[in-house]
Amino acid sequence: MLSMRENALDTASPFLFNLDPRYRRGDADGHRPDGASHRKDPSMRTLLAGLVVVALLGGGCQSYNQRKQEEERARLEEQQRIIDQQRAAQREADRQAQTAAASKYVAIPLFAVGSAELDAAARHELDWFLDKIAPYPLVNIEIKGYTDSTGSESTNKPLSDKRAWAAQDYLVSKGIAANRIQAFGFGATDPARPNVTPSGRVQNRRAEVRVH
Repeated sequence: MLSMRENALDTASPFLFNLDPRYRRGDADGHRPDGASHRKDPSMRTLLAGLVVVALLGGGCQSYNQRKQEEERARLEEQQRIIDQQRAAQREADRQAQTAAASKYVAIPLFAVGSAELDAAARHELDWFLDKIAPYPLVNIEIKGYTDSTGSESTNKPLSDKRAWAAQDYLVSKGIAANRIQAFGFGATDPARPNVTPSGRVQNRRAEVRVH
């Protein structure tokens, strides 16, 4: 503190002499025309130097406080970032555990020929699935729509999409968030049963609903 004051006095000295009108007409040794030396009357010099010291100290304190506030804000932001990462990691671990536990539940609603409408049996199948996964609110759901082999690929692919979307819309209507569901159609690919028999084709006109 004393060093700062001394530096301020040294810095301010050349200007203080010019500011004080009593000393504007002195010789090189600092004497006024009346023979008095300005160095023997330091009151004005001391006063102004004190003001300089106060200004310097005030600016220093403000800068110090601002720096400490910025450091504290950065510390809190980093702390919150770490907490958020830990929460996200824990949530993902919980989601994976729930997915493993609920992976045994698969719903397979069936559809009529050329239709993507859910009948009572199909809705009952989806209700069963919703009941089973209710204890696992973090799981995501995958829906795959299929057709039998009758009809062309240009017809079957859009129809399989609609079947997957119909199951998705039903789950959403029952409270499942849409962003938890992925729904895709795969046409006549990956048949569950051979398409050579009517009963086999019935089993292929389906959607498969499971967690993932």
